[in-house]
Amino acid sequence: RLHKRWQQFDRRSKHPCVANTAIARELAGWCWSLAVLDD
Repeated sequence: RLHKRWQQFDRRSKHPCVANTAIARELAGWCWSLAVLDD
């Protein structure tokens, strides 16, 4: 999923650091949602 997102940024000619930051934020948000998930 994240690789597909990276390819979308690449097709839109975004700078790699912008793409990395956006993908890292998405991954961090996903990890955070797992961390606060109630059992």
